[in-house]
Amino acid sequence: MGEMEGKGKERRREWREWEIWKGEMDVVGRGRVGFYRGEWVRQVEWLGGEVGEWVRQVEWLGGEVGEWVRQVEWMGGEVGEWVRQVEWLGGEVGEWVRQVNERDACRKQVIERDEWGKQRDEWVKQVSE
Repeated sequence: MGEMEGKGKERRREWREWEIWKGEMDVVGRGRVGFYRGEWVRQVEWLGGEVGEWVRQVEWLGGEVGEWVRQVEWMGGEVGEWVRQVEWLGGEVGEWVRQVNERDACRKQVIERDEWGKQRDEWVKQVSE
């Protein structure tokens, strides 16, 4: 019974996060790059450790504060590391997107399927290898 309780609690938490995702997207997101769950984090600069290390999430994304995101801007390491897509941009939620040349954001990689779709598919393929 205790085991079932644990699973139920985990499922409720996942559902709650989904409610945050669905419920706040239209309300909070107006006129912004994202919304609370989907704001883009700025951890793409070298922060004193090895390039490509995981850096601390400093903005709340609707999940647990202090989750980790991948450093994705080239700062002497490999170009084209990946950051999790935290805003739904027209593809599958949670797809991986490639950072463009902006230092502080990863913004519009999959907004336009016609323009970005092929590249996005290639990037996703690279991640899955």
